[in-house]
Amino acid sequence: MDEFKQLDHSVPGDWVIRWVDVAPGDRIYGMDFICPCGCGDKDYLPLTLAPKQEDHWLWDGNLEAPTIAPSLARRTPCKWHGFLEQGRWNWCAGTPVAANCLSPGKQR
Repeated sequence: MDEFKQLDHSVPGDWVIRWVDVAPGDRIYGMDFICPCGCGDKDYLPLTLAPKQEDHWLWDGNLEAPTIAPSLARRTPCKWHGFLEQGRWNWCAGTPVAANCLSPGKQR
């Protein structure tokens, strides 16, 4: 397994793209991340470079400042909802802020 960088568990919203070469020219991509809300949960998203691959988020291929689509709506107690654009997490309007979360203006 290869990674672009190491995940920093102390930073809300930190992410790392990783991949596994399953055959010559065939890679499986994914992203580990710390929830951007500040709750501290670690999560994983399967990524794809090909549009419309079921159960995967579309990734633009940028390792330094990735954009993924669609938005991410976490089904955890924090209920964080937002998107990653050019390497930066953005909160979707109307996302509730749980007691253990940072407010959108207090993101690190």
